[in-house]
Amino acid sequence: MSPQPVSIRRVRWVAAAVAVVGLLLGSARASAETVSLSFSQTTGTAQVGVQYTIGGNTTSTSITPGPYYWQQTGSPMNSNFGSTVATFCVELNQGFASGSTAYTVNTLGAMKSAPTADAIQKLFANNYNSAWASPGFPDLATSTAFQLALWELVYDGPSGALGTGNFKYTGSLTSGVGLAAANMLSALANTSSSAFNTLGPNAQVVWLSNGSSQDQIGIIPKVPDVPGVPAPPSIVLAGLALGTGLFGRILRRRKVVEVVS
Repeated sequence: MSPQPVSIRRVRWVAAAVAVVGLLLGSARASAETVSLSFSQTTGTAQVGVQYTIGGNTTSTSITPGPYYWQQTGSPMNSNFGSTVATFCVELNQGFASGSTAYTVNTLGAMKSAPTADAIQKLFANNYNSAWASPGFPDLATSTAFQLALWELVYDGPSGALGTGNFKYTGSLTSGVGLAAANMLSALANTSSSAFNTLGPNAQVVWLSNGSSQDQIGIIPKVPDVPGVPAPPSIVLAGLALGTGLFGRILRRRKVVEVVS
């Protein structure tokens, strides 16, 4: 069999290098991350009256606002989450079952539009209190207002208002938690997208989804292996190093061919 032309062999080596680097860069997104949680308790905050519309159907209800507290279950446990996990509700038309529930860990951008995801991060940047991670904190009014503002962003986006749209708070909008939530929402327009960095260099808001259980939002200190999250630098460097080695081999082979010819 006659030798393949140099150009063909070169193309194949380039393709192999690109494929390997692509595999390494994409390995951090190869599988969906999950966390198994068992509901533990709420803060005991008084229920709030809300109205939400999904698919043209409007429902009025009273619901306990977050934060909700969960115990991580399963073995091995997900190291991106603590043994106790605090979340806020983002799905009003579902409840959650007793016992362990497996949630898929998603980025905000994977679940909501870019403007809404950005607004949710700004809401956390301006108002999230680390004390909310543990039950028994004293300022329940602020966390309730935060939950109302979060529901408004989830259902109506950053241009919505608490008294109109797919989500409505049926309590007073001019006093108490209603006014506090409205103020949180109005402050987002003057908040920089980079403000979220004040919560920590590796902090991330994640959306926990389950088809038959109420979706939740929580904040974790580490960046998990979820769709849309850049690959860890070590993987990127390894991929680049391997790719560089393969390209170096291509060049060396080319020089040999030129000398022989």
